[in-house]
Amino acid sequence: MNYLILDKRQRVETKGKYSYVLTRLIEEMEAMSIPYTIAYNEEIEIEMTEGGTKIYVQGVPIEEFSHIFFRGMRLDKPLEYETRRIIADYIDQYNLNNPQSPIKVQNINSIKKLDYYDKIAITYLCVKNNIGIINTYYRPSISRNVKHEKIQFPSIVKQYAGENDLRNIDGKDTIKKNVYLLNSHEDLNQEYLKDKNLDEYILQEFIQSGEDFRVFVSRGKALAGFSRRATKNFITVSSGEYSKVDLNERNDLKTFAEKVAKVFEADFMAVDMMMKDGQPVLQEISFNPGFKAFETKTNGEFINMAKIILESI
Repeated sequence: MNYLILDKRQRVETKGKYSYVLTRLIEEMEAMSIPYTIAYNEEIEIEMTEGGTKIYVQGVPIEEFSHIFFRGMRLDKPLEYETRRIIADYIDQYNLNNPQSPIKVQNINSIKKLDYYDKIAITYLCVKNNIGIINTYYRPSISRNVKHEKIQFPSIVKQYAGENDLRNIDGKDTIKKNVYLLNSHEDLNQEYLKDKNLDEYILQEFIQSGEDFRVFVSRGKALAGFSRRATKNFITVSSGEYSKVDLNERNDLKTFAEKVAKVFEADFMAVDMMMKDGQPVLQEISFNPGFKAFETKTNGEFINMAKIILESI
């Protein structure tokens, strides 16, 4: 048994060698005496020849790993997700030929189901499966779309791939959401947004509740969740107030998250949602969600999210 965890390199400094999530996963693997390899996406090598395809990670054939977990990827670099799809298909074929010793890949069905991992593809799949969504608008050239007569203000404009912004604030590189509030067309000239390529952005309706929810789902069962309430601006992440949600009391959130996980055939995922007209609607999904806020910013019973991830496949 040899676990492989693939991640992206952090764009900003972390306190330790690895990010919080990687550190927690390593702690759990070591506690369970599981051999593991931590590798970054650029350490994947795919060789395609007339003799077939071979995949290596840090020079090691990928078949030598028993379990493969995907963590972060650069959402503004589609090749990284395409690489994951190739790995998923490659391992699927390997398992068909080696049923006695299959390799476990986290969310393999989810990866094969989504040709593209971005907000447009995800939203479209949700609409097809009758999952409530935040109304979304886009054209291939959104610089025209932002002046479309159907758009009502206030609206949200966000980067369609979901890649976060890297900003230098007070001399320090900081990760910020690529999400902006528009109260009028003039707000397209606001700081940070005015220099962006708007062809990479989509528009969504603005839900003014100031609160969203994240629910973790493993093997089709909603296990835990928390709420985030905005305190400084309309964005709930980072600067908001966090508190655990009792899913026994919020069956609407539980049922919705489990429906989303079923559609995406996920082994483990996080479902982010907001309330609209008294019903949950999808904000975004993540197959490799962070859980630092859940473990460090919310009160109540500790739930070992790292162990749950490792056991999900």
